[in-house]
Formats: sequence, C-alpha cells, structure tokens
Amino acid sequence: MNQILGKLYDNITHFEGVDAQGMLHLYVLCTHQDYANLGLGSCLFQKTLELGKERGFQAMNVEAANSLTARIGDRFEFETLAMVDLTTLEEEFGINTSIIPATKMVMQRDFTDFEFSFLTSDDSEEIIKFLDEHLLPRCPSSKATGETSTNLLGEIYMRDVQSCLASGLSLAARHTTSKIIVGVSLNEIFSLEETHKATTMENASKMSRIIGKLYDNITHFEGVDAQGMLHLYILCTHQDYANHGLGSRLFQKTLELGKERGFQAMNVEAANSLTARIGDRFEFETLAMVDLTTLEEEFGINTSIIPEELQTTLGAETTIPAMATCSSSRSFQRKLCEGCYLY
Repeated sequence: MNQILGKLYDNITHFEGVDAQGMLHLYVLCTHQDYANLGLGSCLFQKTLELGKERGFQAMNVEAANSLTARIGDRFEFETLAMVDLTTLEEEFGINTSIIPATKMVMQRDFTDFEFSFLTSDDSEEIIKFLDEHLLPRCPSSKATGETSTNLLGEIYMRDVQSCLASGLSLAARHTTSKIIVGVSLNEIFSLEETHKATTMENASKMSRIIGKLYDNITHFEGVDAQGMLHLYILCTHQDYANHGLGSRLFQKTLELGKERGFQAMNVEAANSLTARIGDRFEFETLAMVDLTTLEEEFGINTSIIPEELQTTLGAETTIPAMATCSSSRSFQRKLCEGCYLY
C-alpha cells in the first residue's frame, strides 16, 4: 500500500504556495459500517477542514483510496493533483483490482474559502435578486409550475422570504475575495398552523399549494414544542458554485445554528433531488411525500419538463425537521442532538 501511495507522489516535487509545515494531511477517513451513507464522513471531513483553518494551515491534502472519499473531496472543491490506475500495477505489486476500485488519487484544497454570516432585512434586495437568478429559473418545481420569478410567485412568497431575513436565523456564504453571495440558507421558526393557513389562501401560488399537500396529513410533530422547530425554507447556491459541497456546508451550518439556539428539531421541504440527498446524508427522516404527476390537472403543472425530479418530500430530524423534492415532494425531520467531536 505504501509503495502504491509512493507512485501517486512520483511526479509531485512540491505544493505551490505552501510552506514546509503548512499542509494538513488527512491520512484516514473512516466510519462505522452501521453508520455508512448517513453523512458522517462528510461531517468529519468538514470538521477537519475547519480544524485546519483554525490551526493556521495553508492547505490540506488527501489520498483518496476509495470512491466515497473521492466524492467527498469533489464536493468540497478539492483539486485532483495525481491519479494512479491500479490495473497498471497488478503485475509489479501482485494486486487484484477485480475486487476493488481501479484508481487512487491525491487531492488538495487550499483554505481560501467562503465567509459565512447572518442575513438581515437590509439584505432583502440582494437576496431577492440572487434567488431570481440562481434559484427560481433552476428549481424543478418552479419550472413545472411556471413560477420562475418573484413576481410570478407573488405576495406570500415575498412575505416568507422577508420573514426569514428578519428572523436572525438565515445565513449567507460569500466568496472571500469578491464578497459576492454564493449561497444562502433562509430559515425561520416553523409554525404548522401558519403553513396550513398560507397554503390555502386564495392568492397562494401553485408552489405554495403543493407544499400544502405535504402537510395535509400532518397535525403535529411528536415531541416538539410550538416554538421548537427550525424551518429551512430555502437552500440555494450560485450556479457557478454548484456541486462543490457548498449546499452541504450551509446545511451543516444551519443544523449547528439550530442546536446553538435551542431548537428541538429542524424541517425541510425538499423541492429538488439535491436537497433531498443532502437531507438523507444528514439522517433526516422522511415524513411525507407528494407525487407531482398526480397534481398536474389540479394545479396545471407540467412535469414532463422535469423527468428527473418527480417527487417532492417533507423531512425532519428528531431534533431538527427536513425537506421536499420536486415532481414529488418529500418532508424530512431530524432531531438536533448529534455526535460529539473531540480534539
């Protein structure tokens, strides 16, 4: 194994812009087999990145010995520096690649990163513009309903965005250098009563009424007080920063905020499959799901343009609720007591 790793570094003589003691090395990333595919690897990876920045390292490198570590590295914007095709080493090292992934790689990322901050009502104009450019034209549910701008979604949507900004619970990620917003997590205290009321109003948008369908059979959240639920209303990243792990980081920050502020649970309506996958990784429980194809006639929506997004879900964590996806909707929930990280 050491000899194979040596092959990865054969053509690497230095790491540009990094001092001799400036590189943090992630040597092993491993989770208990009973807790695989629950987002724990991503959480540990994120904590390692944060630790590196806190301790003043300039960069971090990883040898990805399996496809899962490689995918996590991709999500966190690591650059691939070298790759070895193990099939070319079978004879030299007497290895059997028929039973394992056939490549290993070295990945690196520096700590020039994003800044996370709270949003306020003063950010309203900038946030509405950001959502009009990077959320609504790309959101599968919005495309299916034809409601691809703030003007088309109307008064209730605008009120909900303003409520999130005024809550003191919403977060923005800004690029460290340019300071532009590259991602947002809009959050507020969840009220089931207010949700039922808003989604049944005469001027409710199609999207609001679809969300209402998610909550049709939910009368309460077990073990959660009236003010004990944090609601992730919108999770969105700049289209130029999609698939770089920023959505997962905002989601993680929102979970941490919920725990810090004493919420018992968090819920999310997943209006796209990406948000749903993030909820799954963070162990959110699916509470409800709507198949959008069953609502085409009632709401006049066109699901043929979003064949990859046929479900919307509502989810929650037993200390924080969760989300929903597009052509079908899903609701998730999750509680806010998680693992402890020891340094």
